[in-house]
Amino acid sequence: MAIFWLNLCIVFVLINAAAALHLRWFPPDESAPLPDYVEQALSIIYHDWSEEDVETLVSESTHGFVPEALVQFREKSFAGRFVNTDENGFRRVAKQGPWPPSKEHFNVYLLGGSTALGYGVADEHTIASLLQERLEGMGLSRPPRVYNFARGSFYSTQERLLFDKLVTVGTPPDLAIFLDGLNDFFYREDPPPLTREMTVQGEERLERPIFAAIESTPMLRWFRERQALRRFGDGKPRATESDPEREREAASRVIDRYIHNKAIIEALAASRAVEVAFVWQPVPTYGYDLRHHVYDGQFGRHELSRVGYPLMRTRVAGGEVGENFYWCADLQQGAETLLYVDLVHYSPAFSADVAGCIADHLARTNRLD
Repeated sequence: MAIFWLNLCIVFVLINAAAALHLRWFPPDESAPLPDYVEQALSIIYHDWSEEDVETLVSESTHGFVPEALVQFREKSFAGRFVNTDENGFRRVAKQGPWPPSKEHFNVYLLGGSTALGYGVADEHTIASLLQERLEGMGLSRPPRVYNFARGSFYSTQERLLFDKLVTVGTPPDLAIFLDGLNDFFYREDPPPLTREMTVQGEERLERPIFAAIESTPMLRWFRERQALRRFGDGKPRATESDPEREREAASRVIDRYIHNKAIIEALAASRAVEVAFVWQPVPTYGYDLRHHVYDGQFGRHELSRVGYPLMRTRVAGGEVGENFYWCADLQQGAETLLYVDLVHYSPAFSADVAGCIADHLARTNRLD
């Protein structure tokens, strides 16, 4: 029996050693096939690109996250052909400004989720880059420099925390813009999902330290990493509830949370002499003729935006959001072309439309320079 247990221990050590080496030298393969509708959308939008260039853009759009104090995570630093993410937490744009920002420039921070970050488009086709291009033609007394601090899956609560960190620990901008709507309805409950997951994991490790030690072995980490591959355009979020009244109540709570976060951001911005603007973004479930969309017919948890956007429009009309709130959600009304590279992320042309909407509102409300 002693020999059996000795051999078992040796096998366990060898398996973990092999798993550790594999994790070190062979990171998880993220080249799983894209859904058919995403491939179709990409072939339409990038019809004049080579297949190799499209594959490179897709692979660079999924370089993953790293932990960051206070705000949970940020996009990994990355240098590629189409996607470049700075070690200071922002995605680079054309004519990227220096870091820290220079007072010689009119500095703009853009915060939002993956649509603002620009999944599925090159650096020069992100909303941030195109916004800077628009602002450069508006005759500002200082050259505008936009910093794209958007992050995949972020919504208004996380953006509030990130903005707090940026202006308290870092260098405040002249103007901060928040692009929201899509992810607020997807993540309908606070705290953010990663916070809940980490809290549960921490409690389980305190209650079951032996199991926690086993779960931290290279063998189990190797297995988990291959179960949690993150893929641009992929994934099937669970469906929303079918009860219309409960959905309306959930959407109303999301809007209340957004308005609450907006008020906190405004108070913090005022204390740091930062102008702020809040933009309600377009989503495919509101005002878009889905006959021109390429998808599999399912929006999953994004369906709540179909309920929430009309409610938000009513509250905007009622004057609940203030003059620094910009409604850009109607941009796609009447459009007869494909505007999305996958289920919800904008094409280069539609990113330009969103950037133009923001720039026009900023000029109209005198929030520039």
